[in-house]
Amino acid sequence: SFLGNSRGQDTAKGVVTIQRGIDTDILLDNITGAKTCDFVGTITLGGPFSLEKEDKFSTIGSKQLVSFQLMADFINRFRCGVNLNGQQYAIVLKTFDDQSSGEWTAAIARQIVSNNMADILLGGYSSGLTEHVAKVANETDRLLMAPGAASTSVFSDRNNVFGSFPPTSKYLAQAVKGLASVGAKTIATIYEDASFTRGVCAAAPDLADTHKLEVTSTQQVVASPSVEDLEDVAKKLEAENPDVVITCVYDGGCTNWMKAMRKINWSPKAQVFTVCVG
Repeated sequence: SFLGNSRGQDTAKGVVTIQRGIDTDILLDNITGAKTCDFVGTITLGGPFSLEKEDKFSTIGSKQLVSFQLMADFINRFRCGVNLNGQQYAIVLKTFDDQSSGEWTAAIARQIVSNNMADILLGGYSSGLTEHVAKVANETDRLLMAPGAASTSVFSDRNNVFGSFPPTSKYLAQAVKGLASVGAKTIATIYEDASFTRGVCAAAPDLADTHKLEVTSTQQVVASPSVEDLEDVAKKLEAENPDVVITCVYDGGCTNWMKAMRKINWSPKAQVFTVCVG
């Protein structure tokens, strides 16, 4: 382990959790359309992901990793990797458990760069965690793919950091426009105390004004709110009874918000979530 074991468990943290490369043990004849390829080298993508069950973002992090694995397998099997100057290079993935910790994420990024462990850095899930990788990438002039981040701060003045999400200011645009078009008149927001969730819900008042919706209230709750944290908010919104509630939370907050609404037996006509998995 190049980072040690911060949790004191038998499984070392911060080491390569999974390496995905060329499938030498699969009979290509059994895969329709797969090719026999002559690779001259590899291109390694590496970065931190939330992989352990107790990690805050493990649900999304593990699904995100699977998507990268599917990408690597498809490119290697059916495209013979990446063609550079007429030669084929296989995609290899290296992933590291970040424990959903900013400090740990930064340490992993620094170690990847200083030990030249990856050609391209990968950002895992959440803007807050990816911010740490983006800082290292910017300081060391490394390319970073950051498909799990949306906060503008991750990309601002960092020309080598790329993402695929819409920016936080645009996240809700289509949802608010669509709901207004079918008759919604009032809207309320709830957001976790985190950069991404604050940023997304911060755009709601302007969007509401644009589409002639009344904002009944905006509620900030603690990061990773419990059902008890959210129950009082649910009661307040029950009294307001907005047509739409926008809940800017991560997946745990989404689950607990639905439990809180069920607990008081109330729901708005429409509910919009930033993240809700599982």
